[in-house]
Amino acid sequence: MTNIIPVSDFTPESMNETKRNHAVWAQVLDKRYCTEVIRTRPYYGDLRIFDSQDDYKLIYNEEVVLSFDAKFGPDVSDAYNWEKQVIEFVDGITVE
Repeated sequence: MTNIIPVSDFTPESMNETKRNHAVWAQVLDKRYCTEVIRTRPYYGDLRIFDSQDDYKLIYNEEVVLSFDAKFGPDVSDAYNWEKQVIEFVDGITVE
């Protein structure tokens, strides 16, 4: 994958802030996998997963839809689907 770095600051302090450097959604899974959705154009974004134990290497990148353009934050169903995608991906690589 290309050399893409996260725009979110995944420190515990910053994860509690409402503004996350243009990220629509950000979350850390298993204290290792840093995930974010970045708006790329109206109604679309990129779901990205970075491995914090491998110098924040991008390990997953997929275009996703932003319902209602996520003007005031992500739609609950979008966030649920993104989280589900992340868990399925991480479970797939940790089982191998």
